[in-house]
Amino acid sequence: MTGILDKFEKIIRQKTHKCISGTEEWSEVESKTKGAVNFFFKNVNEKVFLPLLDFYAENKGSKGLKQYNEDFRVFLDDLEDYLNDLKKVYLLETPLFNPENEVKVTTKIAKVPSHILTYQLFEDGKTIPEIAKERGLVTETIFGHLSKFASQGLLDLSRIFDKEKIKTFEKEFKKNHDVHQSLNEWKNALPKEFEFNEIRMLLNHYSREK
Repeated sequence: MTGILDKFEKIIRQKTHKCISGTEEWSEVESKTKGAVNFFFKNVNEKVFLPLLDFYAENKGSKGLKQYNEDFRVFLDDLEDYLNDLKKVYLLETPLFNPENEVKVTTKIAKVPSHILTYQLFEDGKTIPEIAKERGLVTETIFGHLSKFASQGLLDLSRIFDKEKIKTFEKEFKKNHDVHQSLNEWKNALPKEFEFNEIRMLLNHYSREK
């Protein structure tokens, strides 16, 4: 992110100078700054804040982690302030935040655990991309939530994987489940279209049956 921010600052300086010299329209500066604000909001929220909040919610009551969780909460509060401040950024009198990207940003922990909410939506018939969009999370996080239920045998894999993909994994699992010791080894043994999140979910499902 730091590298992207430095690059953005350089571009804005260049465009501002061009605008002052009359070689570029002010609208170009507005366009770039709007793009940057919404880029940082979306990426920090989806890839940093929400996964960390999810992690915090799952470990909040863990014994021996009181000080760690307190420090972690301070960091989350700072991220919450940063994201909410991005919504209020103006360039002169022009608001830069796109209302279409509006999502509630709060460190308040939902009473229902995040992975339970995800599973409820899945049971309602929604797909993983639909759940991710509705909850404002990345698909990797949704896979992680549902993998918890795969290990309990509560997941209908046919709603996520086609028959051939399941069959391919089953064959490799039956043959080498005691050989592959890491996700990387599984990834190398399976066809390249298998993603790490998919492998983890399938492993959780089939490992319970060993």
